[in-house]
This record gives sequence, C-alpha cells and structure tokens, in this order.
Amino acid sequence: MKAYATSLQKLGLALLALACMAMAANAQQAQVAPGSERPMFKRFPGQLRAPKTRIEAAATPLTTWNGSFTSSGTTYNYNMVGTKPSGGGSTTVQVKIIPIKIVITNRRGSKVTYDPAHVLSNGNSVTTNTVQSPIFAGVPFSSGGVSMGTTQYIDAYQRANFWGTVQSHTGYHVLLGGPTVLAEQTLSPPSRSGKTGSVFGFTAGLV
Repeated sequence: MKAYATSLQKLGLALLALACMAMAANAQQAQVAPGSERPMFKRFPGQLRAPKTRIEAAATPLTTWNGSFTSSGTTYNYNMVGTKPSGGGSTTVQVKIIPIKIVITNRRGSKVTYDPAHVLSNGNSVTTNTVQSPIFAGVPFSSGGVSMGTTQYIDAYQRANFWGTVQSHTGYHVLLGGPTVLAEQTLSPPSRSGKTGSVFGFTAGLV
C-alpha cells in the first residue's frame, strides 16, 4: 500500500506544480531558503451577511465518515470526506475554481505578472490545463501491476490508501465534480510582501 501512495503522491506534486505556475519571461529568480517563508493572513470579524436560517438552508452538507487506528498503544481518530470504503459507495464533491492573477512589483517599480489565462506551449491556458488534468479528468491509474481504475487522481489515491478494503468493495470512489470556473481575481501585493522565486524548479510569484 505504501508503494501505491508514494507513487501517487509524487504524481500529485508534479501535477500541482504544472497546473498552478505560469512562466514569466525574463523574471529575476531568487532561491527561497527553507524556513524563510512568512505566513500572512487577516482575521475577519464573525459577521453574517444573511439571516442564519437562509445560510443553513443554502448549505450543501459534506459527506464524511469517521475512523480510527492505533499506533504504539495510542488510538488516533480521524474524519475523511466520502463514505466508508467498506460500504462501497461513491461520493462527488462539487468544485469551484477561482483563477488568481498575481502581479509582483519589485522595489524598482517593475512588474512581473503570473496569469492563469496565460497560454502555454500546448495552446491551453493554465486554467484549462488544470481543468483537463487528472485532478478532474479520468485516466488509468495503476501501481505495482494493480489497477486503481480509470479515475481522477484524488480518487485513485484514496482507493490505494484503502486498497485492502476497496479491492472487494470496488464501488468506493471520492470524486470531484465540475469544476465550475469563476471570474479571475487579481492579487497585487506591495513590494515588501511579494517577490519572484524558484519553486520545484519553476519561476513563481511568492506572496
């Protein structure tokens, strides 16, 4: 089972790097030292913009299941999206993609833009490549001569994680529905909060 998961994890990292990074011509690269990242976030006040009853009525419940395992005498509980693998059921989670264009301004005022609408060498935009990738499109997955089926990456990963159960409950799936691509948003951080660097060997905007 470790072989299945390790192989799929490597594929997932490669897909994520290819899907999320648009190349910028002549961008100045800066290697990012491990541990130099600075987390930034904003905490918004807990104010509802609509009556609580309307929010609850509009919400789509997320199907989850609970499980546990014991290691070195300690029991660990967990909660996962989908149904129990032993039930052989299929779950589809609807996905919305918000493309984000990042504009990096250096201290001299010049700008480097990373745009998901950028057309790559295969004639598709970064967003289109993401939608058409195995994250959403079904492709044959196998590891060690064992087929996980023709399915999406996340589903194949979960099926491999629980293959001891799934091999006799083959209807188990955790799928991503859609996706629905929403309007592109633009993020233009101040020069002190953004720079260009190299991640996984790709030029990327670091915010």
